[in-house]
Amino acid sequence: MLFSSSVLAGALLYMVLRSERDTQPSVLLALLLSGLMNAIVGLYQGLSGQATGFFYNRNPYAGFLAPLVIVSLGLYFSSKRKILSIPCSFLLFSVLLSGSRGGIYSMFLCIILVSIYFLKKKRWGAILQTLLITTFGLVSYLLFDYMRSYFEVPSEAVLGKRFGTERWGMFKAYPEIFVGSPILGYGMNSFAFLSDKVFSPSLNYFVHGQTHAHNIFFNILLELGILGFILFCLFLFLVLRGGGFGKRLFQSCALISFLLHNLFEYNFPAPSFQVLFLSLCAASVGEVGMKEIVVHRCLKRAFAYGTVLFFLFCCLLPFSGHLLFRASREVIARKGDIETGVKMLVCSNLLCYACSAVHGGTASFLASLYEVDPKANGALLALVDKYYADAMRWNRGDVGLYVEAAKFYSRTGRKRLAEECLLKIEKQSPFSLALKFEMASFYSALKDYRRAVEILSDLEGFYRTYAPSSEERADVLFALSDNLAKMKEVDKAETFSKMGKAIKRALEKER
Repeated sequence: MLFSSSVLAGALLYMVLRSERDTQPSVLLALLLSGLMNAIVGLYQGLSGQATGFFYNRNPYAGFLAPLVIVSLGLYFSSKRKILSIPCSFLLFSVLLSGSRGGIYSMFLCIILVSIYFLKKKRWGAILQTLLITTFGLVSYLLFDYMRSYFEVPSEAVLGKRFGTERWGMFKAYPEIFVGSPILGYGMNSFAFLSDKVFSPSLNYFVHGQTHAHNIFFNILLELGILGFILFCLFLFLVLRGGGFGKRLFQSCALISFLLHNLFEYNFPAPSFQVLFLSLCAASVGEVGMKEIVVHRCLKRAFAYGTVLFFLFCCLLPFSGHLLFRASREVIARKGDIETGVKMLVCSNLLCYACSAVHGGTASFLASLYEVDPKANGALLALVDKYYADAMRWNRGDVGLYVEAAKFYSRTGRKRLAEECLLKIEKQSPFSLALKFEMASFYSALKDYRRAVEILSDLEGFYRTYAPSSEERADVLFALSDNLAKMKEVDKAETFSKMGKAIKRALEKER
C-alpha cells in the first residue's frame, strides 16, 4: 500500500486488476478484511471514546468503511453464503459508531440505491435480506449506544449537529482562489500552502494549517485546474459507463459511496484510499466476458522493474531512514552516545535524501544538543545549518520550518541570517498570518519596535475585520501593547491591553 501513491504503481494496480483472471474477488476480500480489522479496533476504541480505527479521526475511518459495507453486501449476494451477512452488519454498525455524518449519509444513500434496483427487478427476497442486514446493524448500534450512555461513557451524536461553520467558510473561499489559476491549478499537493500564498480572508484565517480542501472535486480543481478536473470526471464516466450499473451493481454503488463521502471530506492517508478507489474502479469496469487488456511483454517488464525500483528508492529506503532516524535519537537520549547517534542521523538523512521532514527533524534535534553547551558541541553547528538548508531546499513552502530555522539563527547570534530567512519565506508566503506575527516578535527582539508595531497593526486590522473576537486578535493586541509600552506610548499600550483582556474574558465565559 505504501507505493500506491505514485502514478506508476497506481496505473499498474489498475491494469493488473483489469487484466488478471480471478483477481477481483481476492482483492475485494482483502479490502473487506482490512475494513474488518479497522472495525474491530474501532469497536474497542468506542468502548471508552471515539472510534477512529487505524486512522487519525472518524471521517477517514467512516470513509474507508462505508464503501466496504456495499462491497460486503455484494459478496454476500454473489456467494450465497449467509455467514457474510455478519461482516456486512458489523461494518454498518461501525460506520454508525464513528458518528461521521458524511460516512453515514453516503452509506445509507447507496443502500437505498441498491434497494431501488432490487425493487425495479422485483427481487423481493433480496430486498428483505438487505432490510434484515441493515436493521440488524442499526439495532446493534442503538443497543451499544444505550449501554454506553448507561455506563456514562461519552458518545458522539450521529445526527442533528449543524455542519461546521469553519468548513463552510473554507468552501466559500474556493471560487476566488480558483480564479487565480483556473486552467492548470496551483500544482499537486499545493493546497497546504495556498492559505499563505493567496489573499483570501476566509482562506487565510479558516484554512491555515489544512492539508486538503475537504472535498475531492474542489481539491482537484484547485491543484490541477479545469484540465485535471475534466480528466478525472472523464475517467469516472468511463468507469461507471463501462461496467454497466446492473452488471456491476455493488461495485458501482461502492464507488458512488466513496465519491459521496469525498464531497465533504477529502480522505487521507492517500495510499490506503487510492488502493480502495482504484480497486473499486477496476471492479466496476471489469464485467464478465469483456475483452481483457493485453500488455506487451516488454511493457510488462518495464512496469515490473519500474515498480520495484520505485518501491526501493522512494519507499523502502526512506522508510528505513525514518527507522534509523528514530533509533539514533534513542541512542543519544537514553545511552548518551552522541558520536554514534550523530553518525546514525547522517546515515538516515542519506537514506531520506528527498524527505524534508527528516532533514528538518535532524536539524531541530541537533540544534537542541548544540544549545546545551555551544562550546563543547561546536562541531554540531555546521551540521545543524546543513540540515536546515537541506530541509528548506526540499520544502520551500513550509512557513513553520523557516521560522524554526530563523529562531535558531537568532539564538546563535546570527541576526542577519535569521532576517534573510524570514524575508525569503515572506516572498513566497506573503499572506501567512503566523509568519507576520513571528516577524513582529523577531523585530521586537531586535528592539526595532516601530517596525514590529507596523506589522502588528496590520495584523490587528485584519483580525478586527474578519475575526474580531478571536484568541489570535487578543494575542496581537497584547503584543502591540507590549511594544508600544517599550516605545513610551503608555496610553495606547493601556488601550490595546484592555481590549485584549476584554476578548480573553469573553472567550473564557464561552468555554
